[in-house]
Order: sequence, then C-alpha cells, then structure tokens
Amino acid sequence: MKEIPLLSYYSSIGAEIGRFAGWKSPLWFTSNREEHLAVRSGAGLFDITHMTRIAVRGGDAPTLLQHVLTIDIQRLKPGKMKYCLMCNESGGIIDDLTVFKHPDRRDYFIIVSNAITHDRVLSELLERSKKLNVEVVDLTFETSLYALQGPRSTELASKFTEKDLSMMKWFTGFETTIDNVPTLITRSGYTGENGYEFMFWTWDIEKLRKIWSRIISLGATPCGLASRDSLRLEAGYPLYGYDMDEETNPIEARLDFAID
Repeated sequence: MKEIPLLSYYSSIGAEIGRFAGWKSPLWFTSNREEHLAVRSGAGLFDITHMTRIAVRGGDAPTLLQHVLTIDIQRLKPGKMKYCLMCNESGGIIDDLTVFKHPDRRDYFIIVSNAITHDRVLSELLERSKKLNVEVVDLTFETSLYALQGPRSTELASKFTEKDLSMMKWFTGFETTIDNVPTLITRSGYTGENGYEFMFWTWDIEKLRKIWSRIISLGATPCGLASRDSLRLEAGYPLYGYDMDEETNPIEARLDFAID
C-alpha cells in the first residue's frame, strides 16, 4: 500500500485515513459534509498526490500522444491543458486524463491520470513509444499534487504565490518557484468550482508540510477524498473504475466531447 508524503502528519492532526486505489490518504479532517460545504462557499485544500503524473518529452512526443489520446495534440498550444481519453484498440476507455503542454520546454507534456490506472497508462505509453524519439518518465513518486478549490481559491492562491492569478484562464498553466520548490500551477480542478492545482517537484516532508500549513493559514479548509468524491458527483463528473472502465466506450460514457 503506497503512502502520500504527509500521511503521518495528517494522521497526527486527526484526519481519518483510508485506502483508495492502492494509496493511503485522508478521507476527511472534520467531516465530509463540512468539507463539501467549505469548498462550495469558500476554499478547500486537497492533497491528491495519489494521482498519476507522467512526463512525455522528446521530438516524437507529439507523435506518440497523437496516437494514444483522443485529441488532436497538434492543436494544443503551449501553456494549455486539455481533458481527453486514452482508449484501447476496441475503443474501451483505458483512462480519462488531462494533458498539459509545457509553455517553455519544447515537446514536453505532462499527463495527470487516475491512481487506479497508473500501471496500465504507463505501460501503454511505454509500449507505444518503442522506436520513437521520446522519453516517458513517471513523475508520480518525485512530485506532489495539491488542489485548492472553491470561490475563494483565486484570492488565496494569489496570496500564496504572491502573484495575481485572477487573469489565468481555465485549463492554462505556468511554472514558477514557491518556497524554493519548482512548481507547476494550473487553473483546473475536479469539484465543479473555480480552482488551482499545484504540482510541486518534491516529496520532502518538511517542505510540503510548510507549504500545506501556509495555504491553510490563509483560510483554506483541509479536505479529504470523501468530499472530493461528493463534490464531483454533484458536479456530474465521472470517476474511472466506478462510472466507466475498459468495457465502456466514450459514447456510452457520454464523453464524446473529449474526442477531436
């Protein structure tokens, strides 16, 4: 069973720890109801480090992604992110995911997909990358991922980063440094609210505890995976493994909008 870096810290402050997709993570800190409502009315902070993060880079990276994803990767501009699918040869959904094109690094993409499909997605990319000039790098165990969600997220994220993030458009991102940690910031989320996701290039417990505590001190409510699930249900977002799998095609899952 895998553990996110701050698991012991969350346990020490009273979080209820549970298992999800092979990971131990906080289910809630106070209650599902309180955390759900906090996101709808203010801002909630989630540790979603359990999710899969993969870099695809190199001259043939666009070629690989054009073959394995359901979007026209050539139309994805630097600094932009898009929701799409990875399907098998029969059209069954291997996973739903986001792909981000780095604004500064040529032919460099970052995929964020579900934890439950980590091995399947990684193996599909590696298999399809053979004979191509491309690197597929698993970032899951060298980066951490936090999501700040809710109507106050822009206010708190701007204070946290000391940057005005109000002009960021949805599904765009950039790289910066926060507390001496390289960080990728995207305006994105999975709650039906405005929000930002921070990918930190570290698993250092003290650095992450400092970052987490600083965002909480600004007014964010710590939230667990239970409220993230109820929020996505309320917003009508599907969850892989529950609402779809490799026996489901995009039309059946009503995800044809994720196909170019």
